[in-house]
Amino acid sequence: LELNDTDVNLVLGLPLGGVDISLAKRSSVTDEMLIQKILHIPRGSEITLGHLEQILVRRYSRKMTKVKRDAFKVAAILYADAYFLSPKGNNAKINHYLFPCLKDPDRIPNFNWCGYVLNVLRESAKKVQQALMGGKKSITLEGCLVFIMVYYLDNKDFGPMNKGQHTLPRVHDYNYDYIKDLVKKDKCAIQDKNVVVFGQTK
Repeated sequence: LELNDTDVNLVLGLPLGGVDISLAKRSSVTDEMLIQKILHIPRGSEITLGHLEQILVRRYSRKMTKVKRDAFKVAAILYADAYFLSPKGNNAKINHYLFPCLKDPDRIPNFNWCGYVLNVLRESAKKVQQALMGGKKSITLEGCLVFIMVYYLDNKDFGPMNKGQHTLPRVHDYNYDYIKDLVKKDKCAIQDKNVVVFGQTK
């Protein structure tokens, strides 16, 4: 599949264009201290998903101050990244590489989040290829697999099961049951029951 940032925008509705997000430059101590300050976490304490959850589920009875809005923005991005945008491994993790992009919450929309999602998937695909060539049999593809799944299914011809492509972002049309039905229809019939192959539809 040839994918670009626009595809991510159409499928997920993330901001398109802007400053690229580096996957190689880890945050500095200063960046981490700034994020701790924004999230109201004591200096030196580890930033955990539990801290983020507390900020996100808190009941805000009055209009949120800028300080509270900033904390909510940063917590929302880090939480969404851990579980949706670029999950890595079996357990969700805080992505410290994002800290430089979050130290000024007002600039969060100025970053290329579509490119970020795509680059994470590309890096993950490279690791999978290397692992396969190295003889590994148990391999995990990391990144936003929802994007890959919706993009793939949205560009297949399922006949009357297709919903058209009028709704944006496209992910809105794909609930769990609908995806399950499409995946079942797309499975190829093969003799080896231990192998699952897709591509029955065109």
